[in-house]
Amino acid sequence: MAIDRQLTRLAENIKNKYLYNDGSERQDELGLEIDLTKFRANDPAIGRWWQVDPKVDEFYSWSPYNYGYNNPIRYNDPLGDESEEYPIITITNQKIGIAEQRLIGYVGNQTSMNVDLYKAVVTDTEDPSYRMEFAVTRDGFAVMPGDATSSGTIATNMAFEPPSATNNTYDAKVMNGGYPKGNGTEALKLTQKGSEVMHAEPNANAVAMNKATGDDYRTQAGVASGVMVHVGGNFTKKGNPALAASEGCFGVCNTGNSKTDPSNATTNNVMRSVINQAAKSKTNPGRIGVKIEKRDKTKIPDKVKVN
Repeated sequence: MAIDRQLTRLAENIKNKYLYNDGSERQDELGLEIDLTKFRANDPAIGRWWQVDPKVDEFYSWSPYNYGYNNPIRYNDPLGDESEEYPIITITNQKIGIAEQRLIGYVGNQTSMNVDLYKAVVTDTEDPSYRMEFAVTRDGFAVMPGDATSSGTIATNMAFEPPSATNNTYDAKVMNGGYPKGNGTEALKLTQKGSEVMHAEPNANAVAMNKATGDDYRTQAGVASGVMVHVGGNFTKKGNPALAASEGCFGVCNTGNSKTDPSNATTNNVMRSVINQAAKSKTNPGRIGVKIEKRDKTKIPDKVKVN
């Protein structure tokens, strides 16, 4: 009883209540001068939490780095005198349909195949009312030497994929003359840190294909260049029906894309809307950002038998 009474008196002591209060602990005996809570420690002198809130993974849009799209290395403003306000195209990993795509490489009788379409969303931090959605292809298939035989055709994926879920933001340059050049279809080319040569998820198949064809899109497995957002699916090329291919680009497609309903108009509507929106920016006129959501490796098709 005596011990119990002694502990009770200590617990009711004002100093003890100062140290321990509603799940928090004040720790200043060791010169640490920190407040320990259930999840993390706070230094009240500088107002800094010493641990990342574990709830950030569940509510990433509420993280301390939301101002920089959860990527403060890419979108930083150390002096507080800059503003990253411009349209951003987010290419998601959400499948929303299929489209026809032309096969490239050493094709035989099979010259095209169907690929998945993914949702792309455009927003503008300077203009919350601006929002647009459209569909793009993410995969690009080619036939490797010897993969078109009498028993069937094997198509290999040359897709560009960001190297990680955090290294996945880019700037987009408007391509002079569009793509295909002179066709009247607007296009964007991706850059990172001012360069068209960008880090990528390693793709040895793309390197092998480029060596076979003499292209320079992929000379190293983990590096890509010439990545574009351009017209995709069935489109009209200088007045004639055509079918877009891809070697790591993103092809814009309209709903119900076909030879009789090509993607030219949708591509131009999307591109011109983004370009015009970028021109309105008061802080970054003309700048267009692109964010590519990284896909689960197990959900990216590698080799597909198409016939």
